[in-house]
Amino acid sequence: MTNKWKMNRAGLLNFWYYDEETFDFEDGKLLLRGSNGSGKSVTMQSFLPVLLDGKKSPDRLDPFGSRSRRMEDYLLGEKEITNREERTGYLFLEYKRQGTDQYVTTGIGMQAKRGKELKSWGFVITDNRRIGVDLELFKVENQNGKLAKIPRSRIELENLIGTGGEVVKTNQEYMALVNKYVFGFSTMDAYKELIELLLQLRSPKLSKDFRPTVIYEILENALPPLTDEDLRYLSDSIEQMDQTKQQIEQLDREVKALSKLTKAYDAYNHRILADQIEELKRAILRVKKEKEDEKAMVASLRILESVILSIEQELREHEQREKALKQTKDRLTGHRMWGLEAEREKLLKSQSDNQNKFKRENNRLATYENKERQSKQVIEDTEETLNEQLGRLKDHLQDMAYEGEMSGFGQHEQNAADFGRYLEEKFSFGTWERETAAHHKRLEEARGKLQTFEALKEKIAEKRKEISNIEHQRDEKKQEAKGWNDTFEEDKQKKLNEFHLWAQTYNQYGIAGTAHQQASRLLGELYVDSSYSEVKQSYLPFVQAYDDKLQLKRLKQENELNVQKDKLADKKTELEERKAQRDPEPERQPATVEARQVLLEKGVVFAPLYELVEFQPNVSEGMQKRLEAALIDAGLLDALVTEQAVDILHDRVLEEAPVMLAHTLVDYLKPDTGQTGISVEQVEKVLQSILVGDHDSTTGIGEDGTYSLGILNGHAVPVEHVRYIGREARRRFRERLIQELELEIASIKERINVFVAKQEATATELANSKIAWSTFPEDLDLKTSFNEKREAERQIQFLDSQIEQAAEGLRKMDKDFQQLKRDVYEVTQTLSLETTAESYREALGFLRTYEKQLAELKNQHLIRLHDAESLRKEQEQLKYLVEDIDELKGELNMLEDTLAIASQSLQHLDEQLEEEGANDIRKQIRSVQHELRQIEEVLADRRTTLPQRKAEKTALSDQLSVSSKRLAFWRNMQTSWEEAVRGELKRGFISLKESVWQDVTKVEAALLVDVSKDKSQIERKLTNVFYEVQTDLAEHRMRERSVKWELEDWMAGVDADELLPIIDQWRQKTSRRIIEFDNRGISVTPYSLYKEIGDAQLLQENRLNEQDKELYEEILFNSVGHKLRSRIRRAENWTEGMKKLMESRDSSSGLKFSIRWKPRSADSESQLDTTDLVALLKQDARLLKEEDIERISTHFRSKIEMAKQWMLEKGEGQTLLQVLKHVLDYRKWFSFELSYERPNEKKRELTNHKFFTFSGGEKAMAMYIPLFTACYSRYLEAADSAPYIITLDEAFAGVDENNINEMFEVVEQLGFDYIMNSQVLWGDYETVSRLSVCELVRPRNADFVTVIRYKWDGRALVAVTDTERDWQNE
Repeated sequence: MTNKWKMNRAGLLNFWYYDEETFDFEDGKLLLRGSNGSGKSVTMQSFLPVLLDGKKSPDRLDPFGSRSRRMEDYLLGEKEITNREERTGYLFLEYKRQGTDQYVTTGIGMQAKRGKELKSWGFVITDNRRIGVDLELFKVENQNGKLAKIPRSRIELENLIGTGGEVVKTNQEYMALVNKYVFGFSTMDAYKELIELLLQLRSPKLSKDFRPTVIYEILENALPPLTDEDLRYLSDSIEQMDQTKQQIEQLDREVKALSKLTKAYDAYNHRILADQIEELKRAILRVKKEKEDEKAMVASLRILESVILSIEQELREHEQREKALKQTKDRLTGHRMWGLEAEREKLLKSQSDNQNKFKRENNRLATYENKERQSKQVIEDTEETLNEQLGRLKDHLQDMAYEGEMSGFGQHEQNAADFGRYLEEKFSFGTWERETAAHHKRLEEARGKLQTFEALKEKIAEKRKEISNIEHQRDEKKQEAKGWNDTFEEDKQKKLNEFHLWAQTYNQYGIAGTAHQQASRLLGELYVDSSYSEVKQSYLPFVQAYDDKLQLKRLKQENELNVQKDKLADKKTELEERKAQRDPEPERQPATVEARQVLLEKGVVFAPLYELVEFQPNVSEGMQKRLEAALIDAGLLDALVTEQAVDILHDRVLEEAPVMLAHTLVDYLKPDTGQTGISVEQVEKVLQSILVGDHDSTTGIGEDGTYSLGILNGHAVPVEHVRYIGREARRRFRERLIQELELEIASIKERINVFVAKQEATATELANSKIAWSTFPEDLDLKTSFNEKREAERQIQFLDSQIEQAAEGLRKMDKDFQQLKRDVYEVTQTLSLETTAESYREALGFLRTYEKQLAELKNQHLIRLHDAESLRKEQEQLKYLVEDIDELKGELNMLEDTLAIASQSLQHLDEQLEEEGANDIRKQIRSVQHELRQIEEVLADRRTTLPQRKAEKTALSDQLSVSSKRLAFWRNMQTSWEEAVRGELKRGFISLKESVWQDVTKVEAALLVDVSKDKSQIERKLTNVFYEVQTDLAEHRMRERSVKWELEDWMAGVDADELLPIIDQWRQKTSRRIIEFDNRGISVTPYSLYKEIGDAQLLQENRLNEQDKELYEEILFNSVGHKLRSRIRRAENWTEGMKKLMESRDSSSGLKFSIRWKPRSADSESQLDTTDLVALLKQDARLLKEEDIERISTHFRSKIEMAKQWMLEKGEGQTLLQVLKHVLDYRKWFSFELSYERPNEKKRELTNHKFFTFSGGEKAMAMYIPLFTACYSRYLEAADSAPYIITLDEAFAGVDENNINEMFEVVEQLGFDYIMNSQVLWGDYETVSRLSVCELVRPRNADFVTVIRYKWDGRALVAVTDTERDWQNE
């Protein structure tokens, strides 16, 4: 569990009526009590929430929300009382981490001058230094002989804090510091919301407006909403979807335009191919016909040749008969009847001619009369047509007026008026056409500039979008960097806490507070101006000092151990030597030992005195001890006895000088007969040479242990045991020495074991110290977060450079944009059209229609003039025709008269011939004349027919030749049309399999041709559509060109007039219009572009569907869904916990509360009830059915569309992000509902009406528990180490004792730290674990406040003395 920060001390310097005061907390809790005017509210409000966010507005300082209290007044005081004009003061709040000695202090410095704006600065101390312990907020100066505490200025404070904290100038910066070092909210908004909630909770009295619905609002606002960052992806996705929709709409327009164009183009292409196939079929038929004609001509030529031969034969025969008849005629010519008959024949012929002429003229008259009727009908029809044309012209002008208005063509009315004056005569359309063309040019220019303008605008938008995207990436990186920076700062704080915990865990090092302070300062600049090794270096001296102490201890122990080991070795050697020695020997100088060895080597026989003697039996043990001691001290005991002369070197030799009859050593000692080296006699002589008891002798000893050697007299200290004189004594001494050595060796070994154990313990301590140092917190997490932060910052720099580059491009675009804007204004300022390319595109469309209508008007006017001229001509022709009819009727009358006269003449002549009586002659003459006339007619006919037949033969031969040529021509035409059809099919405009191409019938059957329309109509339709869709397809640079087939070589040789139109028709029908588009630099057909745009449309629609799917997957499955589910779950858990807490409370009145968070109903049929929605959102998204996913998608789609519509209706001021926050604000999906229950009553909803029937205590219960829980919810958004702080002014006023006890219990259970104030409370409730109580005493209008301190430990309330306080603070 993370150690939480706890409020530890709060202090004031030079503030209100405090010169310098510090309030101590107990486990983060402080109760300020006192009477009205004592300053408890002022003191509490000065600390909280001022020291949380730095805001010092009057409404923050007054729990009632008034604006009468100002921070300047708290600093300067009332002028009448304090007479201050300027004052600098400080407020601070010290936090201590649970279970450690880690501190952080936040505070505010303020400087007030009466009548001027308050200056303030915030600070945080992070290096573990404490105000009043390690540093002071004042400096001490001598003023008028007195020491005065002068508050530090901001600059002085900055220098004092140095790198061990920060000093900032603004509330925002201070608020960020407090959040950073103490609370750790992920966003400042969350921190602000907490403070706002604390302000509401602080309210001292129940407001008259307070009611459950207000509680619900507070609780709802207490729930953490989705942040902008949470919804940024969704917002961007929807904007991208809107852009995709716009692209789809553009693609829709293009698809519709292309569909319309391809439909018209299809009709045109099918008609072109159909016409060519029709011509091909015609050519095929003509080839067939020409073949048949040629065959018929050959047959006819043969028949004609036979007919010519027959006519020539017949001609000869009739010529012969003619000669015979002429001879007969010549014989009858002389008869008188011949002349009458000839006259009669002439008269008949004349009559026949006149009758024929009458008939012709009569037919001519009928024709003229028919023409007259037709002409009158034409005149009537033309006049009617002219009237209709006049109406159409007027209607046309009205249509043009609309098109002109829509196209912004302002000269229409003037031109139309001018035209109206010249309806019946020629009118020059030049001015009108020039003005229209000029307007067209202006529109084209304006549209071009507007298109460029809007394209540039779009590019600017795209560039801004690009910048926005990069900025979004940068913001994400900044957020990431901020996150890593927060993590880094949090890790540093955690690391500092780890340092404290480590120091406490390994308190043997005696880490001083200065180490923590130094480490804190170094951590502040970690990896920038300091390394982690430098941070560790702050603690290393203490570890090294400890280790050096252990090392010194270990060295001492090792030295002592070595000494003991040396002693042991020496003693062991000595023991071995003792054991190896036959007898023990007195201590000798090394030189003496060496000298005796030399004597042995020389073969000198010698022995020390003690080896040669033993005590006489009568010598007491005490005497023995004294004598041996005297001999030892006198140096006689180990002196050599020898019978040979020796050079004395580093040794002593006893020379014999026996004294007879004297008391000598022989009386006490006797020679050891067991030795063999020195004779007994020699030994006795030596013993006799040493006197005993003769104090006047120069060499002798006494029984009392005295001895004399020349001028030396002495008294030996008695030995404990006889050690050397006597074999038994030496044996015992040897054994005793061995035993002592063994005991000493054992003792040394024990000491060695002790030293080894101590050394091992010291080594263990050193090893543990090494382990302890190795457990010193490492910086892997710090390095990770710092490196991630630095990498994010590097990427931010890179993105910043990209943004700058893009911004530079945007600035250039904007410069061009401004110039274009001016150009657009210049070109559009005289035009009354909306300044958009679309508007001008539409205007151009209307103008093109207008131009067509103008051309149509011109054409109609020309037709009208032509029809009027035709009428005039027809009328004039009718006039002439009437004159001709009248003239012709006169001629017919004359012919009728002539025929009547001729008929009468012929009758008279027949009567005359009848009277002559020559019927036989007449018959003969008439027979000859008749036959001759017949023969002449036949001959004339044959003579005429024969040349005709011959001419026919020649003509037929020529025709046969021409027919052969024509057959060749049509065969060539068939081939050419086949090539043309094949070429048309190859264009691919009509989708047919190549295998079908050879079968013209199948090709023709596949064509869709509207036979009701001629080609000109289809072409006009294509032209209209071409211009109509031009704007929609402007991006693809649509263009049109004409293609013509080159004349084939054989066609150049055709010069027959009747065939040239066929060639022209071939040229015409093989010429066609080609519509093309530019697609990424490649020319493509409308069909290809149509397919590509259609595919792009499907792709975009699919992409839109995918985006739509991703959008709702984001809501359902991904981060937003997780957050929604998480927050709903947390809110439900929170509500459930609150419910349990409320229901477990037993008030003195038995009143219990409960709360629930109930789902709301759907707003429309397309939306889900919250119950269903949340149930679906809570399920594993992977297990949802398709219909469930669709239901959720439909719900949110409906919500988003409604919100977007609402945004459009509401107008400016609302962004899509705000709309999404509204739509996905899960808090609006539920509503809080408080209920209450009394003993023996059912649970009921706590309505406003019921609330107002509660007692004051019950109202407080209903108010505090939900609000406490709301605060708790807010703190869940903070860092784990954050303190849970609340403030209450006039805490629990109006609540009875039992309920107050329960309120405190709730506060304790929720883990709240607090500052409360009250007139009556002492806080000494069993449910309160620990509490610091400060009673403020301020005599009436005094300029000082006295603080009396108490401490509640859960059992007793005791007063706290200043001494105890100082001890606690230390």
